Amino acid sequence: MSNQNTTQTSATIVDRALTLAKEIVTPREDITETAPSVPQESFMNYRPHTLTESHQHGMAVAQTLAEWNAEPELQVAGLLHSFVYKGLLPIEKVSEICNERTAFLCQQYCDILKQPSETQYHGKPGVLRRVKLFMAAYCDPALAFLGIASLWDHFVLARQSEPSLQRLFAIEAQEVMLPLLEMLGISELEAEVEAWVLQQGKNRQDYDYLTKKLAQTKELRQQAFEHIRQKLQPHLPAAKLSYQQQTPVQIYDPQFSEKAHPEALQKLPVDILVDTEEECYTALRWIHRLWQPVEYSLVDHIGVSETSGERYLQTTVLVPLDGQMMRTDVNIRTHDMEQINRWGLAALQL
Repeated sequence: MSNQNTTQTSATIVDRALTLAKEIVTPREDITETAPSVPQESFMNYRPHTLTESHQHGMAVAQTLAEWNAEPELQVAGLLHSFVYKGLLPIEKVSEICNERTAFLCQQYCDILKQPSETQYHGKPGVLRRVKLFMAAYCDPALAFLGIASLWDHFVLARQSEPSLQRLFAIEAQEVMLPLLEMLGISELEAEVEAWVLQQGKNRQDYDYLTKKLAQTKELRQQAFEHIRQKLQPHLPAAKLSYQQQTPVQIYDPQFSEKAHPEALQKLPVDILVDTEEECYTALRWIHRLWQPVEYSLVDHIGVSETSGERYLQTTVLVPLDGQMMRTDVNIRTHDMEQINRWGLAALQL
């Protein structure tokens, strides 16, 4: 009964917020808003500014947060924050129509983004915005997810825009979005954004070159993985072994003439998922029994996670194949670790 009441209350908050947003937009939907106070070189300066389009942005942010299983109050903050930021919706009304939690999220998010620097700022505008979003994250993790969801909608819009605007957003993605995703440990989204950024401007040639180089060794890597799976799976019947083709982003290093470290083009990445921590170490023991480990390659982040929250065991072994040694990176983790490794703080907070 309690769960049913909670569901009904959540639905009511969202419904009231949707009605409120429509009331703001309907009388003024053909009015063009004043351009926001952001630098001309900012992608946001070129974003359409009608109230209808701001409403669409809010709807998209709220939908993204809902897909991430965010609390209803955060979803509603995603819907309404633009109206609060532009002074079209008093924070008192948000508290009255929705609740105090939603009002707090809207007010804190907007106050932090509007906060002027204490001294005259001469650096990159994206860096200042990144600092503000980091401040928001430390104030309340929910504000970080609101910022990422908003940036994600800009990312969707940028991919549909003309090339010059895509290149402009690529700069903001590098300065703002990617550092925030890294801080939150959301590698699932970070990988997609990084891949897109690498394909913009002068980096496109490098991306295409590495894609071609990886394709040339795809069949050999697949054969090596099947060999490993046949040897290892009988000893780990409950484990899930997988191999995913490396991407240009994972190996890109412009200081090399091949745009990647020579060894990176020869490595085979193998993932192993098991149910328990104990099974992680069992898998590691069998891997080292079957193949020669590379000295100093063992990394244990199960007991002490990385700063991003990622936990795993990783080792590198030499696997003989057709008279050659295939350098194989093996990453071992539990299914629970995998969820956090992919979604970071979002897996714990949402």
